[in-house]
Amino acid sequence: MQPRHYSISIDYNLHPMLVFLPLLVWISIFLLWLDDSWDGSGTWRRLQSIRASVLCGTIIWGSILALMSEGLSLIHELNRNGVVLGWGIVFGGLCLLGIPRKHFQRSAQRLWKTLRQVLVADWLLLGLFGAISSVLLVVVLLSPANNTDSLQYHLSRVMHWVQNASLQHYATAYIQQVSFPVWAEEAMLHLRLLWGNDQLAGLVQLGAMLASLVAVTLIAAELGVGRAGQWLAASFAFCLPMGILQATSTQNDYVVAFWLLCTAWLVLLAARKPFVSLEAILLGLAVGLGLLTKGTFYPFAVPFGIWFLLGALHRGQQEQVAWRTRIRKFAQSSFIIILIVIVLNMGHWTRNELNFHNPLGPTEEVKYLTASQYGPGPLVAAMIRNIVRNFVTPSQQINASIVQALKVKLIPLDPRMVNFDLVWGWNHEDMAGNPLHVILIASALLVLLLSWKRVHDRRLWAYLAAVSGVFIMLAAVIHDDLYGIRYQISLFVLGAPLFGMALSNLSSGEKKEGATGLNKPANARSWLPWIPVGLLLAASLPWVVLNRTRPLIALKNGGDPFSIPCQRILGCTSGSILIEPPETTLFANWTQLRGPYMKMSADLKSTGCQQIGLRLDSHDNEYLFWWLLEAPQSGKRLESIYAIPETEQYLDKTFHPCAVICTICGQRTRAYGLPLLGDYGPVKLFAGSSFTPNLDP
Repeated sequence: MQPRHYSISIDYNLHPMLVFLPLLVWISIFLLWLDDSWDGSGTWRRLQSIRASVLCGTIIWGSILALMSEGLSLIHELNRNGVVLGWGIVFGGLCLLGIPRKHFQRSAQRLWKTLRQVLVADWLLLGLFGAISSVLLVVVLLSPANNTDSLQYHLSRVMHWVQNASLQHYATAYIQQVSFPVWAEEAMLHLRLLWGNDQLAGLVQLGAMLASLVAVTLIAAELGVGRAGQWLAASFAFCLPMGILQATSTQNDYVVAFWLLCTAWLVLLAARKPFVSLEAILLGLAVGLGLLTKGTFYPFAVPFGIWFLLGALHRGQQEQVAWRTRIRKFAQSSFIIILIVIVLNMGHWTRNELNFHNPLGPTEEVKYLTASQYGPGPLVAAMIRNIVRNFVTPSQQINASIVQALKVKLIPLDPRMVNFDLVWGWNHEDMAGNPLHVILIASALLVLLLSWKRVHDRRLWAYLAAVSGVFIMLAAVIHDDLYGIRYQISLFVLGAPLFGMALSNLSSGEKKEGATGLNKPANARSWLPWIPVGLLLAASLPWVVLNRTRPLIALKNGGDPFSIPCQRILGCTSGSILIEPPETTLFANWTQLRGPYMKMSADLKSTGCQQIGLRLDSHDNEYLFWWLLEAPQSGKRLESIYAIPETEQYLDKTFHPCAVICTICGQRTRAYGLPLLGDYGPVKLFAGSSFTPNLDP
């Protein structure tokens, strides 16, 4: 097999370099925020360190993206030209604000001065992180999205939005395409419109992962963790197996983790000093974006909301502020936060309310996605289940023994345990366990408890309680299934600062350097993080290069380049993305569909038909058809002509396709008035010029 040659085909007239417009906007926001001349009184100076500016800039950037998407959607201009114009106007406005008054210049000078003071050891460690991140970037750029959720709804909904130039609901057989929160897919949509295809869609998760590392170190610094501890916290988060695997996918769990980290950091600040209005706005934006990204954020944010309330009241008591004043200040901040959350989510909530009479989506769907059993027994069983999922072994016999033992003990507590199972998937993005991280975080908690006298900032215990609350909410509220372990990404990255703190306590001589700890004069301790950080980064490499569905080095028999034979423990993967054609990688999770779907799409293209109807089951991988037919950029229009009752109102009665792709047509030789053109097993193709709106009997 010869190595494949890559070429980027852009179907749009605009230059693909316009994809850098959102990046230029982010850089401009970052530089404006970093200039501390804005804040003469110093009331929000704690938000203006370099790392804090990264988080604040990203929160504002994400909010601009969300509001721009909704605004363009309302006028049905959520297309290439609308997005270019939107980002262009924002960039132009930022330049007018930042250039004449030299805000950009001052921030650049400050940034350059700070970078010149960074230790050589830190540059080398940054180089290691950068090298591994670059490898992950290669995976993103060379492999099409192939995660099952992405094929079913993440990217399928993006295709409909591109085609409709709007976020409005549409006819579909898969309810999640229209009911689930939208922010991560909105970001993918902007990348697609600016670039011309979906090659960059994985950058959303990868960007969230890298931004999360900044958030982790900033939280650690705020808690008084020194330089070495901050590096250890970052490496703990960076080498999370599930995180590495998801960082190159088009899922949204790492995006949720990032918004949750931003929320945690801002609540941590509020526990030290009363919020100014700007900080309340930022917290509202972070929470709003989290809710707009994924339903799991709702329960995850609850412990931090409780902390925010208790922290405000307790701090006021320490400052001997009257309780009415405390309540008034808390109410003011809460009003700002709630108002911003509503503004950011209003579009999505309104569409769901109008369609399903529930802002969160269909009531039955919401019930299904939440726990069906409540109480102490189900909670204990769920917490044990969530921990054990990280310790799946390659032995089916051992896994079966673990499952059986847990069922015997826990079914009396929780009847749902009858469906519990363990499947070995160490390098699969939906099933990978994180056993080392469970052991490390458990050890870290033990160290913190034993060294409690060295903890000078009592907010650490409140932070630990909030993270524990996230663990409880995960067990108590969220529906569990075989792939539920992916929700634990947020929990582990939140635990990273605790790991850094614990190891800092073990190093009794380390000075607590705080937020500027990366810029201290060089000394022997400058190299302290090398060994543990290096070990953690080295431990991450198997997940970086041996991803089951997007491997750089394949576990595959046959002697292909960039491959090694399958191993009993490691299992097999798909072929290396360095040599496999993209359509092979696309079907890595559904290899049995590749031949039939590709033959069907080739036959459909040969007909010249541009108007194509879809009659699909609720869990068909719809995006595969969009990708194979290069729609909508090829001019082909794909529309669902079969929908579940909740979305039937969006069926386009004027749409008369010349071909119908059908996965649920049984033995029919005619459908919708069109004759059968091809039967490919899992899919049938009907084509002709005599379309009728009703399926033939």
